[in-house]
Amino acid sequence: MSDGPDPTGSAGLLISGAGSVGAALALAAARAGVPVTLVERREEAELRRDQRLFVLSEPSWRWLGEIGVLAHLETPACPIREICVEEPGQPSVRLEALDVDLPVLGYTVWAHGLEEALRRALRSETAIRLLYGSRIERSVPVCGEAHYRIETPQGATQITPPLAVIAEGQPPAWALGSGMRCREKDTGRAALVIPLASRVRPQSAQAYEQFEDRSLLTILPAATDRSVVIWTRPRAEARSFMEASPEKRRLDLSRQIRCRPEAMTEEGNPVLFDLISRRVTPPCADRVLLIGNAAHTVVPFAAQGLNLALRDARHLVDAIASARVRGEDWGGGAWNARFWASRVCDHRRVDQLTLGLPRLFEQTDPMVRLIRRGGWRMVARSRTLQRRILVRGLGWNP
Repeated sequence: MSDGPDPTGSAGLLISGAGSVGAALALAAARAGVPVTLVERREEAELRRDQRLFVLSEPSWRWLGEIGVLAHLETPACPIREICVEEPGQPSVRLEALDVDLPVLGYTVWAHGLEEALRRALRSETAIRLLYGSRIERSVPVCGEAHYRIETPQGATQITPPLAVIAEGQPPAWALGSGMRCREKDTGRAALVIPLASRVRPQSAQAYEQFEDRSLLTILPAATDRSVVIWTRPRAEARSFMEASPEKRRLDLSRQIRCRPEAMTEEGNPVLFDLISRRVTPPCADRVLLIGNAAHTVVPFAAQGLNLALRDARHLVDAIASARVRGEDWGGGAWNARFWASRVCDHRRVDQLTLGLPRLFEQTDPMVRLIRRGGWRMVARSRTLQRRILVRGLGWNP
């Protein structure tokens, strides 16, 4: 537990989950003058070394710099200046940072490096009370206030914040008991994350997306001339890939991206994630609000999930700051509902991109394919359409 004031009064914010989203939210709130209690189930020594590669859009990267995270980042990041999108048999589309007047579209950074930078930044903020190895037991509403019991290694404590934000990987049972409904849908697909020891594509600052009828493949450049492949496939095919020998996996992957097999050397074992779509409706109640994966899981396409959650956090801090200036009672049911109403368009846009576009490429109807390929050729020829795709993909004008 970090030293600092006990933010349990009427101005404090309670956050459950000290992962990337919860930690960024806590830092932004503290920078805005809101004291924070940040609760993490795991002990600090138990935090695993996350081997994923995060993709941060340029707006997300800039915001993390504004709240003091990048000053603590010791792991090198790799810029992305171009995204090449291909469908076999069709002209490729290249989306470039210059199309939106930016030096880069975003950065890739190792998850463990970003999370360590977040922990260092948290320790430097005296307005954040960080409770490792702790958990929120329950909320007891009394006269419009929510009394939260927190179990810590030192014993139980109770606080009464205006708002509790759940930024964990999934919503806890006590939150769903507040009238929220969790709906899950098994997509029947899985995402393979395959770290490679070399740079697969020759361009060092290029990300690559490949659409096919039954799969979606992404190649991300990483620092130190490495690559990470994210391959979304039907679950049975993904599991067969995992069970194959490294030689067979290397051959299958090299055929998929038309690359020399010797360039496919794995660095560590691939990881498989079953894709289960989950949405909580409504993602808020009186004095409690869900953000990130706790509220809405996103298919791993176009690096939208983490960036959407960071936008949720940024907009929430802005809304709290505005409410405090106006003297509003922030965190109540009506206030939370208005906040989420302001975020609906952004979430709908991400769903259209991450669910609609891959689903369009899965269509086998000849007429649908003909129309899709005609539209694809229009995008390949039109810089205006390419710019619009980039603007929406970066989360601007949602």
